[in-house]
Amino acid sequence: GETSINYLQRLNELGAKNYYDIFSYHVYPDSYNTSILKNILRKFKKLIGDKPIWITESGINSSPRRKLEDASEKNQASWVIKHYIFHLANGVKKIVWLSLTDMNPNVPEQKIAKYSGLLTFRPAKPKLSYYTYKNMVETLEGSDWNNIQTIYEKDGVYVYKLIKNNKSIWVAWNDNN
Repeated sequence: GETSINYLQRLNELGAKNYYDIFSYHVYPDSYNTSILKNILRKFKKLIGDKPIWITESGINSSPRRKLEDASEKNQASWVIKHYIFHLANGVKKIVWLSLTDMNPNVPEQKIAKYSGLLTFRPAKPKLSYYTYKNMVETLEGSDWNNIQTIYEKDGVYVYKLIKNNKSIWVAWNDNN
């Protein structure tokens, strides 16, 4: 978040902007609300200009034991589609999910990504986020990723239109209660 933004700003002030071609960052938000993603991406874009953006590590916790507002498998599953569609519609070129499975039970509970897998650790069984990811890929594979239309991004409501085989696919959500 803000620490990374301040760090990048300082590097740019030192002239580093001329020495990288791709900007990569990690996304592990403390909320399932898309406005968090929007604010961070907007600040990074302002600092890097027209350089390509990759998210090389991302996830969100599904365990209610973590101190994440409304942490649950259901919210993690809904966040998967929000995360991918929002970022792709806003110019991010590559997105990599952290891990297929949750982390080993020996990893401390306070580790932000401990329960961010799409499968449980052992036995490895699919979580709701796995089915969301699978459905997202099957539904959207072959879409024109360079021409995602942002229909609406305001007041917690997000609507996007993709084209696949000359047919429209709409993705929408409402972050409001």
